[in-house]
Amino acid sequence: MGRMHPVRFFIFVAALLVAASPFSFAIDGEGTPLLFAGLSGTSYDPGWLFKLDTGAGYQFSRHFEITAGLPVYFVRLPDDAVDDGSGTKNGIGNFYVDLRVMAYGDNFYFSSALRGSAPTGDKDEGFSTGRGAFDWNNYFEISLGSWTPFASAGVANSISDTHFFNRPFSSYGIVGQFEGGLLFDPLRWLGFGGSAYAVIPSGEQEIYNRMYRGGASGSGGRWGSVWGNAGYEIVEAEDLRDHGFSGWADIYPVPDVTFEIGYSRSVSYDLNSLYFSARFNLGGMLRKDK
Repeated sequence: MGRMHPVRFFIFVAALLVAASPFSFAIDGEGTPLLFAGLSGTSYDPGWLFKLDTGAGYQFSRHFEITAGLPVYFVRLPDDAVDDGSGTKNGIGNFYVDLRVMAYGDNFYFSSALRGSAPTGDKDEGFSTGRGAFDWNNYFEISLGSWTPFASAGVANSISDTHFFNRPFSSYGIVGQFEGGLLFDPLRWLGFGGSAYAVIPSGEQEIYNRMYRGGASGSGGRWGSVWGNAGYEIVEAEDLRDHGFSGWADIYPVPDVTFEIGYSRSVSYDLNSLYFSARFNLGGMLRKDK
């Protein structure tokens, strides 16, 4: 059996998720509008990559929802790290649509989410690869009092951003993405987490650098082992393979608002990064005001 084309794979899995939705509607009835926004930043050497992610959707039931969003990226580099003297660039990323099926129990949660992205970002700035993308991710957690072990596994044709790591590049090529960790919530307003991750690419990978600015290929500020010396590169799967670990703290000052700060270490890239995020469930806030 030959390899399924990414577009056909996306349509196939989307059809499965949509086919499951009528069963969810019958169980739970009326749905809920969704509206969210988040700002996150990841530090690198040298510079910062910020992302503003806003979106909306509809939760048809406790078991099925659709959301869509558009990220905006802001890159800040020291002026002496680039050839043209300007260490700033901004731009939109890829417009995306998420289909998510969810299952709940007394002490567990499972979700299977499929994301399809349109190439609305500028590939010359690293905000897109110029082609559509898919990302199918499966997540499972089990609650053991204040402790919550979790694991996720997925396949995509571009290495994904995570809630704690804005990637310094866009990539094009098949990858498997895995994470496992533990959450600890000692207080209603405070939580901690830690995880280990692995990214396993397959075949040639195209790299579009978000943190590169100015100069011909091979010049400009080099700060990364793979992507730091050019705006665009083609590398082998082994060059982009990555594994590492992260730790973070969450603060919940009020319902529907989460602040997070943490540290991530890429062992493969010998790269340390700090990150922060602020996430807002705007739909929940609006419903409380009614």
